[in-house]
Amino acid sequence: MTIAFFHPINLLAVDVITLLEKFCSDGHKVILITMQPYGHLHKELDGKGVIFEYLGAERKSRSQYYIGNGKKLANICKAYKVDFLYNNLAESQLIAFFARIFRKTPMVYYRHFPDNYILTCTKKEKFFETAISKLSRHILVPSSTCIPFLQKYEGIDPKKVTAINLTYSLEYYKMNDEKAALLMKEKQESGDLILVSLARMVPVKRVHLQLQIAKQLKESGLRFKFYILGNGPVYKELLQQLSENKLEDYCIMPGFVGDVMTYLSAADILIHTSESEASSHVIKEAGLMKKLVICCNGVGDFNTYLFNGKNAFLVDKANPVSEMTAIISDINDKKIDCNITSLALYETVQQNFTVNNVIDQHYKMINKLLND
Repeated sequence: MTIAFFHPINLLAVDVITLLEKFCSDGHKVILITMQPYGHLHKELDGKGVIFEYLGAERKSRSQYYIGNGKKLANICKAYKVDFLYNNLAESQLIAFFARIFRKTPMVYYRHFPDNYILTCTKKEKFFETAISKLSRHILVPSSTCIPFLQKYEGIDPKKVTAINLTYSLEYYKMNDEKAALLMKEKQESGDLILVSLARMVPVKRVHLQLQIAKQLKESGLRFKFYILGNGPVYKELLQQLSENKLEDYCIMPGFVGDVMTYLSAADILIHTSESEASSHVIKEAGLMKKLVICCNGVGDFNTYLFNGKNAFLVDKANPVSEMTAIISDINDKKIDCNITSLALYETVQQNFTVNNVIDQHYKMINKLLND
C-alpha cells in the first residue's frame, strides 16, 4: 500500500514520526508531504524509507495557494499512486479539498480538536473548521472525548469520526546530557524539590496558577525549583507576576526550549494546570520519563487513562491551586511515594500510546474507508 501524510510544517512531531516509521517498517511506501522545506521532522525520518515531497508555501494569491497547491498535491498522489492520504491540521485539509477536484484519493482529516473550541475560536475560524469537517469524508481525532464536541458544535455524525491514540517513542526526543547532568547535580547539592511545567503561554493553559502555587510553597518554607517552560502571548505578563511575587529564586522561565526531556530528566513532579486539551503530549512525555504528574480532573482525555492516586494526581479544575500545593507538600514530606505512581503512569503510556499498540486501529480505519 502507498500511504501519504500531508503535514504542513517541518517541526519535530514525535507522534508523526513514530506512525510513519511504523508504516515503512510494515512494508508500505510512505510519502511525507509538507508546505515547508526540509527541517527537523524530515531529519528524524531520514534513512527510515520515507519519501519527502514539498509543495511550497509562497502566497501570491489565495487561489494560487489553495487551488494551485491542491493541484500539486493531486499530482503527487497520482505520481506515487497513493492509496490513502492523511491530512494533518486544517490548512492541509483545505488544500486537500481542492486536490480532490483533480484526483479523488481516499483521505482522512486528522483533527486535533480541543474542548475549549467554542470559547477560543473566532467566528471566521469556526466557519472554516466547520466547513472543512462537513466536507471531509472521514475525521480522525486523538481521543474519544473529541467526538461529542464535533457532534455538538459542528453537527458531525459520530459515525464519520474515528478516535485513535497518538503515539510516542522516547528515542525521538532530544536531551542535552551535559545540561541534564548539571541540573541533577544542582538538585542533589541543594536538596530542592524540582517541579517542571510545559505549556504554550496562552490563557487556557493557566500558567499564572503555577506561580500562585509557587508563592504558596515559598510561604510554607518548602525548598524547590520550578522550571516553567514555554512561550506565548502572555509570557511577559507572567514574568511580571513572577517579579511582583519575588519568585526569581524559585521559578525559572527560559521561554521555549527544544529539549524538554532535559528538564524532565531532573524533575520530581510535572505540574499541568491547563483547563482544555485534546490529548496532551506533555503528560505522556512525563510518563515516558517515569515522572509523577499532577493535573486537572475532567480535562480532555485525562480521565480515560489517568486514575487519581494510582498513576497520577487529579485535582479540581475549578480550584487547583490549594490541592496541588498540598500534594506537592506531601510529596516533599515523603507522605506520597512518587516511584509507585510514576511507574504506573509509565506502564499506562507504554500500553496505550506506543505505536505497536495502536497501529492495528489505523489499518482497520484505512481498510474500512477503502472498502466503503
